[in-house]
Amino acid sequence: MCFISYLIAVRWELQEYSCQITFREQWKDVRLAYNSSFFQWINLPDPQQIWRPDLFFANEKQGHFHNIVMPNVLLRLYPDGRILYSVRYNSQRIASAAMTLSRRFLR
Repeated sequence: MCFISYLIAVRWELQEYSCQITFREQWKDVRLAYNSSFFQWINLPDPQQIWRPDLFFANEKQGHFHNIVMPNVLLRLYPDGRILYSVRYNSQRIASAAMTLSRRFLR
C-alpha cells in the first residue's frame, strides 16, 4: 500500500513527477511468532535485523529513503508472526499514459 504524502514537483513537458510517499507492506513469518497475552505487538528498532521483501517501483528515475538521524521506519511484529513495515520515501518517476490524460482535468 502506498500513500502519497505530497507531490513535490510535476514536469508536464518531461512527463515526470516527484512525490513523497509512505510505503506500507505486511507479510507473515511464522518463525517470528510469539505467545503473549500482554503485548498486542512489539516495535522492532532495527529493520536490518529481519528479512524484508525486495522493494521495486516501476518507472522510477531516482529515489531515496528518509534517513535523517536514523531511518524513518516503523517495524511492528504481531504475536502470530505478522510484520508491518512502513517507511517514508521520496521518488522521481516517469509518468504513465494516465498523466497525459489527466492533465486536462487539473486546469
